[in-house]
Amino acid sequence: MAEKKDHPHLLTVREAAKLLRISTDLAYGLIRAGMLPVLRLGERRIVIPREALLRWVETQAQVPGRVLSGPSVGSSSED
Repeated sequence: MAEKKDHPHLLTVREAAKLLRISTDLAYGLIRAGMLPVLRLGERRIVIPREALLRWVETQAQVPGRVLSGPSVGSSSED
C-alpha cells in the first residue's frame, strides 16, 4: 500500500506540533523531557512516528487532570 502524502508515517517536530495544536517550542520541550515518542536519525534529525504519537495522545487523555506545561517542561533546576 502506498503512503499518502498528507498522512506520512513519520512526522517532523513541526508537523507533530501542528497536529497536536501546540507550539514547536512546547513540542521540543516535551521531547527533551522524554514525553513524546521520537526516533533520532543521526545526531540532529528527529522524527515522530504518526501511530506512536496517536497512541501517546490516547494514553495522555486517559490520565485525569494531566497538565502538560510550557517552558518548564524538561528543564532542570540547579541548586
